[in-house]
Amino acid sequence: MKTPKLNKRWKWDLFDLLFISVFQNALVLAITLPLLAVMESAVVFNIFDGLIAVLLLGFIILETIADRQQMSFQTKKYSLLKEGKSLKDLPEPYNLGFNTQGLWGRSRHPNYFFEQAIWIVLYLFTISAGVVSYIFFNWTLVGAMVLILLFMGSSLFSENISLSKYPMYKDYIHKVSKYVPLRRYNKIK
Repeated sequence: MKTPKLNKRWKWDLFDLLFISVFQNALVLAITLPLLAVMESAVVFNIFDGLIAVLLLGFIILETIADRQQMSFQTKKYSLLKEGKSLKDLPEPYNLGFNTQGLWGRSRHPNYFFEQAIWIVLYLFTISAGVVSYIFFNWTLVGAMVLILLFMGSSLFSENISLSKYPMYKDYIHKVSKYVPLRRYNKIK
């Protein structure tokens, strides 16, 4: 989807080259730097590494669940819309237009939360391996921090789109955490 700011071909091509091709590939490299640092460590695999691995697996599973819940919701919503019904005529919860079920009932972006958690947990391997510069910090954290900033911008962008399309999204924003799955969403009756 091209935004109005990218409505000219050269602007889109420049965005594609710099952001999608160069920046995102550099970011993938940066978020994997903790693994490079761990590979160079002489510290052997220990109990903390085992706990970190379990945490990492848990976040991967939860992100997969969030993605599947969103895909299932959107697939069903669009199949109902293809039957010629309008959004307001769809059964609950599809008539809202956005997902409020499962993890999405506790977080507006659970998939983003768990994705970011995965990369921060990978960073924890560097601490367990003794790759530290300042207490619990080292240079390999940069990739995860840039990724978090990117997700913040992406969520702001997507929420502005949802606010313009779905009247109840404002209520959802006020009742549900942006990232961390906390309170349960209860729709205004």
